[in-house]
Amino acid sequence: MAKHLSSPSWSRLPIPPESSRVVPAEGQLAAAVQDGTNMLPFGAGRTYGDTCVNSDRTLILSSHQNRILDFDAEKGRIRCGAGATLAEVHACTLPAGWIVPSCPGTAHVTLGGMVAHDVHGKNHVHTGTIGLHVRGLRVVRSGEGAVNCSSRSNPELMRATIGGLGLTGFIEEVDLQLRRCPAQVLRVERIRSRSLDETIRLLQSSQDHEYAFAWVDSFSIKGDFARCVLTRAASEPAGDPESSKRRERGSRISRAGRLIPAALFRPSVMRAFNRLYFAGRSPFGGDMQVGTTSLVEFLFPQDSMHPSNHLYGRRGVFGHHSLVPDAQGARAVLERVSRRGDQSLVTVLKSFGGHGSPGYLSFTGGGISIATGFLNGGAPTLRLLADLDGIVLDCGGKLYPAKDARMPRAAFERSFPGAGSFAQHVDPAFSSNFWRRVGARVE
Repeated sequence: MAKHLSSPSWSRLPIPPESSRVVPAEGQLAAAVQDGTNMLPFGAGRTYGDTCVNSDRTLILSSHQNRILDFDAEKGRIRCGAGATLAEVHACTLPAGWIVPSCPGTAHVTLGGMVAHDVHGKNHVHTGTIGLHVRGLRVVRSGEGAVNCSSRSNPELMRATIGGLGLTGFIEEVDLQLRRCPAQVLRVERIRSRSLDETIRLLQSSQDHEYAFAWVDSFSIKGDFARCVLTRAASEPAGDPESSKRRERGSRISRAGRLIPAALFRPSVMRAFNRLYFAGRSPFGGDMQVGTTSLVEFLFPQDSMHPSNHLYGRRGVFGHHSLVPDAQGARAVLERVSRRGDQSLVTVLKSFGGHGSPGYLSFTGGGISIATGFLNGGAPTLRLLADLDGIVLDCGGKLYPAKDARMPRAAFERSFPGAGSFAQHVDPAFSSNFWRRVGARVE
């Protein structure tokens, strides 16, 4: 039975109107899709932009499509309903020594949503996006019913659906090749740096580690100076005594965590917090700290807060996630977000490998990924974001739709030259706030 649900993005931005008609994806899914108009699949709703928002129209919930249909523990191949969460998939695969190759910062996302946004993780330089590991998809479309697609069967639909933001139809099943997981305990190095250039060099030279990312205190940037912490990790040898202490916790996904007051997530408090965070990384006075942690604690830091988006308050937060080709582009972006009054409250860098991806709209390629976040301050914040768009696009970079809530059509088309080819595969019965803004002519 249909109902109405308030469905803003995870960013808590006021995207009016927020009421959407919700239809569970169970029973006669094909018939519901065939008879519907202006629909959009809805998984866990963890995107920061409006790709999962369909104001005053219909959302088709995937939560009932969460069965594990087949798991080959020898070959590391899994087939499951697209509504299965990453936590549910890992509960099945991690004990057998397999992991989803590309993981975002939370395990409470659906596999269908991960494919639809072609997500990446802290190991992009090695594994690329999840789209590279999808073996096949089952997509329910309004004019055709259920369509099986792979690299050999309906390859163009496959290419459009990976990173296709839920617009090519309802992803019903995902067939995924997993990656061997040699250990569920990681040896973690945290290196404190006071230079943007040094931090970027460290990040780009950490390819012998499985995972790497850098935290930057945007409040501290003055020229090349900045308080930064590079974190990199690799699997801990199974025989290490520290590993056995954490092995039992290694595959456990957090379902609840610390409740941090939302009032702390504002510039005056974050400025002080960043100083303490930087100083606290190395309690013995040196600039390197080495330790061990469980795999899931490292991969899914957002899950230690419950729910993490309560921090953003009533006005919400704008995310801006970009990919620039080199250190010069990264410096330009970071210098812009360090201006007084415009500082990013959270800034994270990752090194991207030169992997391609099957998706027309995949956020991938070689370079440096820059994820930033800004409290919604109205018009001044929108001007800042427009400035960042220009810096990124002028240096040959691109923007990430999953983190965006206001990208104009011109910026979308410059980020994704294949957008025109993608549009040919959009199901005419499917739409979203994002698509109506950047690419569609849906009334």
